[in-house]
Amino acid sequence: MGSLSVASLQRVCTTIRPRGGHEEAVTEIPGAAQLTHGSYVLAYQGLLHGEGILEEVRCYCGKDMALVYGFERVSGGIGDMRGSFVLEHVGHLQGGVLRSRRSVVPGSGTGSFARLRGEIDFADTGGMEYPVLFEYSLS
Repeated sequence: MGSLSVASLQRVCTTIRPRGGHEEAVTEIPGAAQLTHGSYVLAYQGLLHGEGILEEVRCYCGKDMALVYGFERVSGGIGDMRGSFVLEHVGHLQGGVLRSRRSVVPGSGTGSFARLRGEIDFADTGGMEYPVLFEYSLS
């Protein structure tokens, strides 16, 4: 993982389940890239557990390709640790598959996550639950 020390790196498995949300057009100009905004609620179940509130912007550049950018506030816990943190989502949608890297925004953590750094590599192939690995450090 990019900037984390391998010695301090911890890994937890979790499953992300969408609980609701919507996406709506911001611009609709024929023949131009389409911008959308989405708001979603995600459930985290596993060693990382809690709820995520995601705000996302997409730029559709053709029938099956989009650039994706968003921020998600995750509130919950890992074991006995409790708090919240913000994930920055950067990714793309191509061929029906959404892939994104979700990185903890430095300084966004509260409670036990005040010094949290970490990342999730995410792939959505169209299911209703997504097992992921959260790699993190508290240093």
